[in-house]
Order: sequence, then C-alpha cells, then structure tokens
Amino acid sequence: MSLNDHAIKKCSDAVELLLIEVLRFNKPTDKIIQHFFKSNRYGSKERKLIRDAIFLVVKHRIRLNNLLNEHFKEKESKKSDRLLARVAVFVSLNGKDRKIRHLDVLENKIVNEIAAKIFSSDHLSLSSTAAEIARHFSFPEWIVEKLMTRYGTQFSISILESTLSFDYIFFRVNTLKSSARRIFKAIEEQRIKISKSDLLPECVYVHKSCRPETLLEYKQGKFEIQDLGSQLVSRLMAPTQHSVVVDFCCGSGGKALALGALMKNSGRIYAVDISKKKLERLKQRVKRSGLTNIFPILIQTLNDENFLKNLVGKANYVLVDVPCSGLGTLRRNPDLKWRIDLAGLNYLVDQQKQILKVAASLCKLKGYLVYSTCSFLAEENEQVIYDFLEKKPNFKACDIKKVFHSQGIQFDDEDKLFCAASGTLNLHTHLTGSDGFFMARVQRSI
Repeated sequence: MSLNDHAIKKCSDAVELLLIEVLRFNKPTDKIIQHFFKSNRYGSKERKLIRDAIFLVVKHRIRLNNLLNEHFKEKESKKSDRLLARVAVFVSLNGKDRKIRHLDVLENKIVNEIAAKIFSSDHLSLSSTAAEIARHFSFPEWIVEKLMTRYGTQFSISILESTLSFDYIFFRVNTLKSSARRIFKAIEEQRIKISKSDLLPECVYVHKSCRPETLLEYKQGKFEIQDLGSQLVSRLMAPTQHSVVVDFCCGSGGKALALGALMKNSGRIYAVDISKKKLERLKQRVKRSGLTNIFPILIQTLNDENFLKNLVGKANYVLVDVPCSGLGTLRRNPDLKWRIDLAGLNYLVDQQKQILKVAASLCKLKGYLVYSTCSFLAEENEQVIYDFLEKKPNFKACDIKKVFHSQGIQFDDEDKLFCAASGTLNLHTHLTGSDGFFMARVQRSI
C-alpha cells in the first residue's frame, strides 16, 4: 500500500475519531464506518487502511489496551488513545521498524514495540485458564468459559483463533442462469483467483479483496454472495420440487433464493419477515435471479393472525433461521462479541424458542423443519432444540448426516461436526472454512 506520510496521518486521525464511537459498541462497526465515509472523502486506499485499522482494534481490543497500559498511566488516556489509532494504522500497513514522521522518538518506539507484540504467542496450553485465553484472544471471559464447557480447551482455542482472520468470500452459483464451470471460467478470465468448494458443486470462492458486486456476472444474477454455511442450511432442507416452503425470518432472502434454485423454480416459497426493508432487498434479488416461485410476506408481529390462518399446517418444509448472537460470523463482524452480554443472550434464547414454536405450527403432517443459527453457543443451539423436542413430542429429530450423504455431501472430520444423539450439525470455521453455523432437522410425525 503506497500512501505518503500526510495520507497516513490523515488516516490515523480518522481512526482516532472513529474509535470514539466504535468502542461504545452501541451500533454495528460496519454501519459507523459507512456513515463516516459518506460524510468524508477518502481515496480507496485510505478507506481500506482506515477500515482495516478499525477492525484490528475491535478484534484485539483487550490485548492492545494491556500493551498500551504498560506505557501509560490512567491520566495519560488521551495520549494512549492517540497511539492506539497509530498502532492500528501502523500494523495495518504491515509496518516494521519504520518511523512515523508525525510521532516523536519515544512514541515511535512504543508503536514499534506494541506492533511487534500484538500477534506474539502467550504460549497457551491445555492448562490455560479461561481468563488467560480470553486475554490472549481479546474475548469476553464469559464467552470463553461457555466454549470451554462445551468443547474443552484445545477445540475452544481453535474456534477463537479462527475468528481472527477472514480470507475468502463464497459465491453460490445460480444454476438457473449459469453453472459453476462457466462462472469459474468467466471470473478467472478477469484475472481473479477463484477456487471451487469441495463440498458443494454450486459453491466457489474468491479472496476477500475481490469486490463481487462490481462483476458483470453478479449484476446479471448468475451468482449470489453467500457463505458456505448458509448454502449448507438450504441443502439440509432438501426440498422436493412443487413443494410448499416457508422461510421464516428470511431476512434479505439468501436462503430462499438457494431453495428456489434447488426446487428448479417450481412450487411456492413464502419468504416471511418482520422487516419491510429486508423484504424490499429480497424483491430486488429475486428479480435479478430470474426466480418466480418466491413470494415475500411482511408480518406485523410473530403471531400475525392474517398470515398464520393461511399457512398453519400447510408447509412441506419450514426453515427457521432465527435471530441470534451471530458469534459464528466474528471473523467478519468482530464487534458482535462486545455487543452481547448474558442478559442479551437470555433474551435472544427466549425469542428463538418463541419463533421456533410458531414456525413449527406451519408444518404439515410428515413435513420437515430446519432450525439454524450462525452461533457457536449451546444455549442458542442444542439447548433450544432439546427444549423444543421435549415440549413437542409430535416432532422427531432426523438423521441429518444421511440427508447430506444422499446429496453426495461428505464432510471431513464428521465426528467433530455431527452429533448423532441430537441429529445436529455444528460447522466450525477452522474445520470447514465457513462461518460458524448450527443446524438441526426435525419431522412432524403426528
């Protein structure tokens, strides 16, 4: 990245200003940065540097603060804040033993020292405590404790490590308009490095530096930007053609679009959400995709009678991708770990149980329901399903490994992903390359 000293200082000042709002964690970091760039003009290289520096601080907040506290007392917090921005910019530039001209000799020394230590190992081991691991990975300790209770120390460290790097963007090829082979060739011809997924024939991926929304093939609706985990949720639904499907909590409809293609544009997919804005976005995506079997439905409340009276007991398949903590997406949204606490988690779990109960009422006899989250917390995942199956004996867990295998989808490390007892699947970034996802499939038997 070739920026002169004036541009670097300008970026550092912007990072320092942005961090004041970002570190309150009242709003998504992405939104704060977008709003800032709308009001302030920066070049593309400057925008990238500012963004990278902000996310570096959010990811390594505790570690950076601890390193700065070694050099500054509490009364010097303003100076510490200024150097925090400088360190973030310096590291994002891949700086090494380099002087920043607008800092004095001592400040340059501190910046270089912290930059050298930020990624150094704390020599974690199986005997490391939750507090030590939380400090190392800059995580709230309560989240680390829950991970260690569920997965043990070593596996938890692997999960936490995977949240620190984000390298690839996944595409789902729209098989109604193209094929993975044609998309692969078209993008490769544009000198963009592209790879094929080993799991799904319609899934390809590129480096995160690519801007897929600028590609002609994207504008033509030949592919959608969709994480591998999200694509696998749609595959777990495994809908047959001409079915009635409800995508409850559909958001902007990535999974509904995937289901529409799997059903070869047949049947009816009711894409339901409480957000008008998200459904408007879905309508644009549907138009671009060429699908005609998706019907967006705006509901006013979870128990919207106008909606429920028409679809209760009518759906062959129901997908309920519930609002969740999003902790499985931390490599892309690192601020989420600071924006959730135990009270917030308990509220989400209550919501998830209520949503699942209503969604289940839409299933017809012998119909299927898939429950999914992009979280790695058991409270939002297995525990919600256990609670549901206990209260709804007319639903039985399915053998989801069999569902995937019947479609030719074979995972590595299946013993670490599937839980045979509960019929559930946990995707982990360090094993599958996807976001962290949880999914379960149940069938209404009575």
